[in-house]
Amino acid sequence: GLGKGERLLPEGWLDHARYKVAHSDENEMDYGRHWWLWPAFPGSLQCSGHEGQYIVVDPERDLVLVHLGKTPAESSPVVLSHLERIIRLF
Repeated sequence: GLGKGERLLPEGWLDHARYKVAHSDENEMDYGRHWWLWPAFPGSLQCSGHEGQYIVVDPERDLVLVHLGKTPAESSPVVLSHLERIIRLF
């Protein structure tokens, strides 16, 4: 990761974070090192936070998408669907 020409993350960090260590049948996603690996967007990373907060990092699209706000757990599929549609715009 570079920002304004300066290295922000160590070289190789992205590959390290995307290394699959587990699979969740519940959400149909693989789990890397502290990141979910979203199969709809190979190479992307996703965080699922407290009360429906999400971060999606998609290096291929040069995109970081953040969803803040309190969202009931039962609405998570709707939020993820919206995020997926937004990502596909890029």
